[in-house]
Parts: sequence; structure tokens; C-alpha cells
Amino acid sequence: LAGIQSLVAIGDAFPAEMMPLIGQAVAKGEIYLDVLSGTVQAPVNVSLSPEQRVKATEALIFMIRRRGEGIFLYGRNMMDMMLYGPKDDLVGESSNNVEIQRQTHLYFVNDTDDGKEEDETDERTLRLNTGGPIYSTEENQLIRAGAISVVTELISVLDGTTIASYCCILVQLVNTTLSLETSRPIRRCTAGLARELYSCSLKEVLGGAHSDAPHPSSEVLLAIM
Repeated sequence: LAGIQSLVAIGDAFPAEMMPLIGQAVAKGEIYLDVLSGTVQAPVNVSLSPEQRVKATEALIFMIRRRGEGIFLYGRNMMDMMLYGPKDDLVGESSNNVEIQRQTHLYFVNDTDDGKEEDETDERTLRLNTGGPIYSTEENQLIRAGAISVVTELISVLDGTTIASYCCILVQLVNTTLSLETSRPIRRCTAGLARELYSCSLKEVLGGAHSDAPHPSSEVLLAIM
């Protein structure tokens, strides 16, 4: 947590340098730095572990929220990174899906393998609110889900014109993922993306109904349709 907060604080001070750098870390798992050794400046390529990429994703989401509408300076660049930048080696299905589903069910119902079940409403509600456990075999899926979460955060603050230019691929992503994807984290984040797209369309409709402009903006709604 301290590392994430440190990245966010540096991002507040140097957004032009940090936003693209953390975006690259999330999308590609690599960052390129110029390190000064004595009087010689040499480029260094740093590869990140899946866990580090997940932490970088959390930091990036916090940065986007803190920038608010000011994120438009980096909006298109960040969207391109998240949608087109991730490595192909992240794509793949876990061979333990059945076991993951079974263990997740036991977690939610608060059941144990010895047959003893604690029927406590408060405990079960707490477990449901956590969203379920994350297994080591799901690390790569978490990275893909994190990229979708970053896109969702960007959509929540970017202007309608920018969002509309990506609506075709976003709608295709939502339809394909919710129809074919089996990963829990990816499906959950994609559902959040769909909700945010609908929210943007609703804002345009409600905003147009209360606007005095002769032709209120409906760019996102028209792009989705």
C-alpha cells in the first residue's frame, strides 16, 4: 500500500512523466528508464512481475481519479495502451476452473471440507462483499482485468467525443467477453465497463433533456447504436 501511495504522490508532482510510465508498466509489463551512472546515462529495461503489474494498475487507477477531468491530456494515449498494448502471452485459460469454482463456492457459503457450515449472515455478507478469493493461477487474468478497469476509470472522466471514438471496439469487447470469457475477474471488470458505457449514454440523454442547446450532444449513444 505504501508503494502504491508513493507512486500516486509522484504522479501528482510529475504527471507528464509518470502517467505514460505507469501506463506502459500496466500494459506491457516493462518500463524503460535512463539511469545516470557517474557521468554516463544508459537506458535500462525493467521487467515487472505479475504482482508488480497488479500493484501498478492500482496506482494508475488512483492517479486517474485524482486527475479527474484533467486526465484528457493523456486520455487517448492511455486508452490505446490499455486496449492495444497488453502482451499476447497473457491470453490463456486456467486448467483449474472447476476447482476454482468449487473453492469459491465454499468460500461464499462459509463451508469447510469437514462438512461443518457456519450459518452466520454477517460473516456470509462480508465474504460476498469481498468479491471472492484470488488464486495464483489467476494472476495473468488479473492483469487483463486491471487493464479493463483502467479503461473503465478513463471512460468515467473523459469527454463524450473521446469516448465515442472508442465505442466500436469497447462494445465488441463487452459482447465478446461476456459471451465467451470464463475468467471471473475479467468478466466482473467487463461488466463494470458495460455499466460505465450505459452511464455515459444516460448522462448524455439526461443532460440533453435539461440543456438549452438546440442540438445536445449524443455522441456516445450514437456510437454505441
